[in-house]
Amino acid sequence: MQGNRAKDTKGVLKEIIYKRFDSESAMARALGWPRQRLNKITKGLREPSLHEVGAMANALSMSFEKMAYIFLPESHHMSN
Repeated sequence: MQGNRAKDTKGVLKEIIYKRFDSESAMARALGWPRQRLNKITKGLREPSLHEVGAMANALSMSFEKMAYIFLPESHHMSN
């Protein structure tokens, strides 16, 4: 199940990043992070800390809650 979640996270997060930045590297620079740090998060290889979720939300002009929702296991998602 972790593999599917990582794949879903990767797609959603990359889509959001590319709406605001030309590349993941550009977002990493805006955050002051090494490119590899953001890359591991976008590939689902690393869970972000709460601080990192907040920093990404800020860089992407999103609420903390919307950004955190991306990383929640599917079983925690609320249906609309």
